[in-house]
Amino acid sequence: MCTFFSRFGAMLSALGVLAGTHLGVGVRHYAALNVALMLVWLALVAAVAREHKRRLPELS
Repeated sequence: MCTFFSRFGAMLSALGVLAGTHLGVGVRHYAALNVALMLVWLALVAAVAREHKRRLPELS
C-alpha cells in the first residue's frame, strides 16, 4: 500500500509541473510554492506535536 501512495504522490507532482509549464510558471515561482508548502507542512507538524503532548497524560 505504501508503494501506491508513493506513486500517487509522484503522479500528482508531475501533474503540477505539467500544469505549471502550460501556464508559464517559472522556476522562481515553483521554488516559492515549494517553500510555502514546506512552511504549511511544518506548521501542521507543530500543531500535531502540540496536540500529542497535550493528550499524552490521558494515554497513560
